[in-house]
Amino acid sequence: MVRQDDLFFREGLRLFAEARSTLVHFQSLAEGRIRDVLMRLRDWGKFRPASTPISVKTGTYSNAIEGTWINGVISGRDSAGNGLALVLGISWDWPLLEPLIVYGGFSGTGSKGILPTSPDPARPRIKVTPQAQWPRLYVVPEAEPDITADLELVIGEILRYVR
Repeated sequence: MVRQDDLFFREGLRLFAEARSTLVHFQSLAEGRIRDVLMRLRDWGKFRPASTPISVKTGTYSNAIEGTWINGVISGRDSAGNGLALVLGISWDWPLLEPLIVYGGFSGTGSKGILPTSPDPARPRIKVTPQAQWPRLYVVPEAEPDITADLELVIGEILRYVR
């Protein structure tokens, strides 16, 4: 006699495999979108990418504290030669924020103090994360999101602050 749990488990295995395949495809598309936005950028302001052509490292990450995020990272330097890693991505369920955000920021030895710690009232769509160690600027996508436009907006905003 087959127990109800066994039937549910078998169906769950099938559905999980299908969902996993969909998720892997989505992650690949999202990483490609981020990479495309970064590769098309022509005005880097005072940020100097470490390599020509531009090298973008993309990835998908998840943990219980910060939710799930997909991002692209470009290593480089500011005008004073300080090492920076430019980060641009999409995040779901980041604590204290919206369910979905498009974000950008910097990490690395030269990143401290680059981004503002409070929002600019003249730019109401751009928000600032409450994260002290690695602050990020972000936007909440509209009801009908244009993620490419949001990625372009955020990258333009964070590059304004590089000195």
